[in-house]
Amino acid sequence: MRSNQIQDSQTYKGAHDIKVSQLGINQIIIPSNDPSQDFQFLRNSLHYQQIPPDQCRSINALHQCMTFRAPNGFTIHLGSLAPYMLKYPAGHIISITIQDFNELKVKLEKLGITLWYECTDTDEDQKQAFFEAPDGTLFHITCFDETKKKRSKELLKSKHSLSKENKFNEINLTAEDLFKGLGHCGIEWILMPTHSFEVMIEFFTQTFGYLMVTHGVPKNEYHYSRYALFSTPSGVTLELLEINKDNPGRFKAPLISLTVQDLPCSIELLEQQNLKRLSETIGSEHWAWIYFRTPKGSVFQLQGPR
Repeated sequence: MRSNQIQDSQTYKGAHDIKVSQLGINQIIIPSNDPSQDFQFLRNSLHYQQIPPDQCRSINALHQCMTFRAPNGFTIHLGSLAPYMLKYPAGHIISITIQDFNELKVKLEKLGITLWYECTDTDEDQKQAFFEAPDGTLFHITCFDETKKKRSKELLKSKHSLSKENKFNEINLTAEDLFKGLGHCGIEWILMPTHSFEVMIEFFTQTFGYLMVTHGVPKNEYHYSRYALFSTPSGVTLELLEINKDNPGRFKAPLISLTVQDLPCSIELLEQQNLKRLSETIGSEHWAWIYFRTPKGSVFQLQGPR
């Protein structure tokens, strides 16, 4: 979903041609117990493009940060966590690009949330910070310097600011639109488990202005009691999952879903590379997904047509 293209549901194209400076969820931070294993997976198995260090931003929380770009433009930062980050549950850290750093800071402070480890990357003219959401989930935010002409022109054209003039919540999208928008090879879906379902729904809709497209009870994922789907400005779908207290799920922190063009073929290739499969194939006769783990590394979801 390109921020300068969306007018209504008829123009929705999903997570396509994502830009680094585009507003919304356009990158993920992957802390890894064995970055070398996940590096091999992203480069050799998925054939994601590695970005040279001098052409990408640094992430303070990662040691030996390596950056990749998925075919649809989504950015992945991979590395080992700095010691002060080890207290958080193992999982992926969602990074959100925003337009107004101070405005978000005020909104978060009203919720009793403090931004921490703020810094400005002089090469990229951006601010970075981490914060804990109301349910304790760790998030990363970045904001490009609006005083720079190149950046400000792009941001001023966007219709997805955090201001009162924000029209993002008024877009008439349906669940069918989201599903029809799937199919871009790369990362277009992120799962986020939580014990505070209603609280996080309000957080995403009120603080970030994200549109909750639909919600309900999962038909295939018995580890979760309820779900809610949010459309974000970058086109990436965020799926909020309420953890089933009687049957906790496979992951306790956000998790990216990797879209492939041929799911059965991709599963076969992963099994040949000794990646551990954590589930059976789940979904419908046309679209499905599985969970797997890289050797000594991270857990991912793999989705695509079957």
